[in-house]
Amino acid sequence: MWYTLVMNKPTERKKLDLHGIRFGSWLAFLMFGIFIIAFLWLTQVVFLQVYVNKTKQADFAMVARELEREYRVGGDEYRKAFDRISNETGYTIDVLQIEGVRGTVLYASSGFRFGDDSEPLPFNLDSGTRTVAEGAKGSEGFYNKDDDAMQLMYGVYLDEDETVLLVVSQSTQLLESTTRILRVQMVIATVVIIVLSFCVSFLLSSALSQDLTRLSNAATRLTKDDYSVHFDEKGFSEAKELAKTLNYATSEIRKTEELRRELISNVSHDLRTPLTIIKGYAEMIRDLTGDDKEKREEQLSIIIKETDRLSALVSDVLQLSKVQNQTTPPEMKVFDLAETVRRAGNSFDLLALRDGYDIQFDIDDYSLVAGCEQQLELVVYNLIGNAINYTGADKKVSVTLKQEGDKVVFKVQDTGEGMDEEQLRHIWQRYYRASEHKRSVVGTGLGLSIVQSVLSRHQAEYGVESTIGVGSTFWFALPFAKADG
Repeated sequence: MWYTLVMNKPTERKKLDLHGIRFGSWLAFLMFGIFIIAFLWLTQVVFLQVYVNKTKQADFAMVARELEREYRVGGDEYRKAFDRISNETGYTIDVLQIEGVRGTVLYASSGFRFGDDSEPLPFNLDSGTRTVAEGAKGSEGFYNKDDDAMQLMYGVYLDEDETVLLVVSQSTQLLESTTRILRVQMVIATVVIIVLSFCVSFLLSSALSQDLTRLSNAATRLTKDDYSVHFDEKGFSEAKELAKTLNYATSEIRKTEELRRELISNVSHDLRTPLTIIKGYAEMIRDLTGDDKEKREEQLSIIIKETDRLSALVSDVLQLSKVQNQTTPPEMKVFDLAETVRRAGNSFDLLALRDGYDIQFDIDDYSLVAGCEQQLELVVYNLIGNAINYTGADKKVSVTLKQEGDKVVFKVQDTGEGMDEEQLRHIWQRYYRASEHKRSVVGTGLGLSIVQSVLSRHQAEYGVESTIGVGSTFWFALPFAKADG
C-alpha cells in the first residue's frame, strides 16, 4: 500500500494594495471621521469664545437699549425696571457716575455697593470698568472681556455729557467651567469617534471590496477558459447586477464555445468525406481508369459533384458567419419583398424544369418591408430550397406572400413526411437534418440556422408548423412599411 504525504505550504500573506478599493474606501471613511472631529473641535472649542463674544455683545446691546429707554422715561422709578430686567436676564446692571478715575454707584442690581441707608457709595474704578468707560466715549456702546475679573462687560453712556455710565456685565466663571467640560468631552468623543471610524470604515471597505474581489476571482477563472464558473449574485445591488450580467455573458461565451467546437467538428466531418472521395477517385483515374474514357468521365463527374458540395459548404459557413457578425449591422431600407421572393424563386426554374418540381407562387403585387434585402433574399432562397429538399413524391411546393393586417407574411409549404414535436425543437440547430427526407438538393445543414440568424436580427416573427404525413410550413412575418418619401 502506497501513501502520499502532502505538505501544506505556508500561507502567503496578502500585501496591502494601496491602490485597491479596500484601502481607498477605508482611508476615505477614516478621513471623513477625522474631518468631523476637526470640525467639532473648531466649532465647539476653538471658535466657541468668538461665538460667545459675538452673541453676548449683541445681547448686551439689546438689553442696554431697553435699559436706556427705561432710564429716560422712568425717572426715579427706573430702578424697579432695572431690577426686573436683571432678574429676567441674569445680568448684573450698574449705573455709575464717572468722575475721572473715581465713580459713584447710582444703581447696582446686586446691591452690594450700597450702605445700610441705601445711599450711593463712591469707589475707585477698576481696570475693567475704566476700559469700558473710555471705550464707550463717543460710541453707541463698548464691549469688553475682563480676564482678570472674569467678566464680560458692556458699557454705554446715558447722558450727553458722558458722565452717567450704564454697565451690563456677566461672570465668565460658568462659561469657563462649561468650556473645560466641553474640552474633556471632546477628548473623549475624539477617541471614540476615531475608534468607531476606524472600525466602521474597515468593515464597510471590506464589505465593498469583498463583492468585487469575489467577482474578480471568478472572472480570473473565466479568463482561463473555466466556463463552469458562477458569479454569486449577492451583496450590494450594483454587485448583484454585475454578477447577473457576468453570468449571462459566461453563459453566452459557453454557448459560443460549444457552437465553435460543434462547428469545427461538423465542418471537419463534412470536409473529410468529400475530400476522401475526391482523393480516392483522383488516384483511381491516375492509376487505373485514366485510359478508359467512359469510367474516367463517370469518376470525374463524381469529383465535380463532391467539389460542388465542398463549395456549398464553404459558402454556407461564410454566410452564417456574416449574418451573425454583430459588428457589421445589415443595411436597412424599405423594399418590395414580393419582387425579392420572385427573384429568389426564379433561381429554382432550372431545377423545376429538369426534375419536374411543381413550385406554385401566390404573391401579392406590392409588399413593402424594412430590412436588408440581400439577407432576406437569402432567407427566402433557403426556405424554398429546404422545402424542395423535403417535399413529398408529388414534388409540390407552395410559396405565398400575403399582407395580413399590418404584417407581411411569407410561407413556404412542402408535402413531405412532416416532423414530430422532438424534431421541431431541433430544426433550427446547425447541421440538424430530419431523419426522413429526399435529398434532391445538395444541403449542408446550415440553411435554417442562417434563416434563424437573419430573422432574429430583423426582429421578425417566425416559426414552423408541421403534421406527420401531411408536410411542413415554414413562415416569417415582418411589419408592413410605408414607401420612403
